[in-house]
Amino acid sequence: MVVDPDELDRLRTEADKAIKIDVFIAAGAFDPLYGTGKRYYLAPDGPAGQKAYALLYQAMLEEKRYALAQVVLHGREQLVLLRPQENLLILEVLHHQHQLTPPAALASEAPNTEVTSEELQMAKTLVNASKGDFALDKYPDLYTSKLQQLIEAKVAGKEIVAAPASEGPQVINLMEALKQSVARVQGANSTKKDPRKTTRRLVRKIS
Repeated sequence: MVVDPDELDRLRTEADKAIKIDVFIAAGAFDPLYGTGKRYYLAPDGPAGQKAYALLYQAMLEEKRYALAQVVLHGREQLVLLRPQENLLILEVLHHQHQLTPPAALASEAPNTEVTSEELQMAKTLVNASKGDFALDKYPDLYTSKLQQLIEAKVAGKEIVAAPASEGPQVINLMEALKQSVARVQGANSTKKDPRKTTRRLVRKIS
């Protein structure tokens, strides 16, 4: 027997088509591991929903709370997270518990290596020397750029030449590598220009 999605949708009531909030959690309690990466902007359902939308947004923002909810998307019930961002509410589809492998399941594969105080201090120096703001517009979309170059080359009838094979990994001295990284970062920071003058801003919709 074949069930048509439209037939299933006709069985849903108006209540089934609403976003049903279950609980409000602390913003810091949400583990991004559960996010699927599918995000949507939420907007009020006409003028009648604007007041309720504004109240919910403001309350969640000031109390630093996210909401776990359930909603029907693309013909199926989904577990979602609502969170305020800028002046809107964002809806993110979540994985269910059984769909994820917990980190504890891979504990045996995690490195269990002792580090010296000198190595740790050098690593901390590198981390602190490399601190900066969260700015995604500094990182170009290399995949899309290469794909565009490939398409243009094929349209122009050019021969596609494979990139040379890279050599295998080399064995390096960790401390020496850290020292070189720290020196390189500190040197770059001392001559860095104002990034606001050189960085392009990209505006992308969440889809």
